[in-house]
Amino acid sequence: MKYIVEAEVYKNCALNDNICLMEVIAPELAAAAEPGQFVNVTIPNSPNLLRRPFGVADVCVPRG
Repeated sequence: MKYIVEAEVYKNCALNDNICLMEVIAPELAAAAEPGQFVNVTIPNSPNLLRRPFGVADVCVPRG
């Protein structure tokens, strides 16, 4: 399914020279995503026209 959601970057840290771990807050996306899937990320008003694929490693859905 196709979703367009806004997300807030919660944490972004380098694991080594080539790999970074980014955690985002996006409850609507977390409800639909599963580990192993990809999401396409873009930054509004960015000069980069193409979206970048990010792999989903884990999903945490808040309870409440």
